[in-house]
Amino acid sequence: MHLTDAKQSQTLNDVQLLWESRFGGPRLSLDFRLAGWPMSRPARLQATRNRQTEPPATAWEFDTGPQPLPCSLLAVIWSPLGALGDEAQAEGQLSWADVPEGWEGVAKVHFSHVDLDRLFTGRFPHKLSGDAHLDLDHLRWGSGRVLQATGTLATDGGVVSHSLLASMAS
Repeated sequence: MHLTDAKQSQTLNDVQLLWESRFGGPRLSLDFRLAGWPMSRPARLQATRNRQTEPPATAWEFDTGPQPLPCSLLAVIWSPLGALGDEAQAEGQLSWADVPEGWEGVAKVHFSHVDLDRLFTGRFPHKLSGDAHLDLDHLRWGSGRVLQATGTLATDGGVVSHSLLASMAS
């Protein structure tokens, strides 16, 4: 199976699909291994459609399993992860839904090789650069912004602007 977007194509192996017809709406589970990537167990993407709401809504859940996966693959599923950089990897669980106000979701995830310059430049009035590891113990977002985040950010080298430090302090 191939996942393709405008920038890339990823090959999935050992694909198992399960379609469940349920009272409130169907559920689709996709278990897979990424071709050429060491995986001790398959990753899982699950979509659950709720037809009992108006308008109907789809909830998504993704679990990488015990290994990191390239964010470039995950960006095919959820595009904001592409902002983390070409070398970025993610390990953990994400759940999100498209609601009338926009995307909302929660995550517990470890990101490695995050390109902070790519992530921050042009999005914020501050400077932050370097190759980082980001452990998010809890992330909650909605209405197009992060609502709550707890975790740690570590980097070897890079730049932090004084304006960012001042903003964080206030």
